[in-house]
Amino acid sequence: VGSVPFLSSQLGPSQSEETWTSLDCAALQVFLGLHRFLSPLLLVCLALDRWLGVCRASQPQLRRLSRVAVLITLAVIGALLLAAPQVASASLDHQGRCHLGYGSSVAEQLVLWYQLLLGFAAPLILIVAAYAGVLRALRRHTSQFDSHIPLRRIAVSSAGLVGFHLLCWSPFWTGQVASPVLRRQPPLNEL
Repeated sequence: VGSVPFLSSQLGPSQSEETWTSLDCAALQVFLGLHRFLSPLLLVCLALDRWLGVCRASQPQLRRLSRVAVLITLAVIGALLLAAPQVASASLDHQGRCHLGYGSSVAEQLVLWYQLLLGFAAPLILIVAAYAGVLRALRRHTSQFDSHIPLRRIAVSSAGLVGFHLLCWSPFWTGQVASPVLRRQPPLNEL
């Protein structure tokens, strides 16, 4: 998955018959942004849907299908907003390859931290908070009533979901944060 942006950004006239247009480059950035941000936001949707179903079950709310449609629509809009800076800065270099030209390293860092905080950290916090709320409500329910709710299985699956999210996205974001630092370091043979 991590190689998709690298491979697609390396395509250009030298490796294909067609040349890239600015529209192609912008479309590529839209798809890469959706790839990067939609999955964490969909996990937030799943967690919020479960939280609403367990913790707010007695309150009148949207029907489940409508609620899911609203959450997914918000996730797509959120992913597009998170990808907007890279779409806006996408351009073609002199070789016809798509690249991101933020104009300055400060702007590049601002975009990185905007996407890291809102595209990785905030969804992670929301997912953990929603599942913690679900587990707290279920634990309260099982202590008050003679219930056969499989708390251990729910806790393990919730922890597995959060762990899987961390396992998949932490290396990517670590590389994104470390990349500007590593680019400024001189090569080993010059030390």
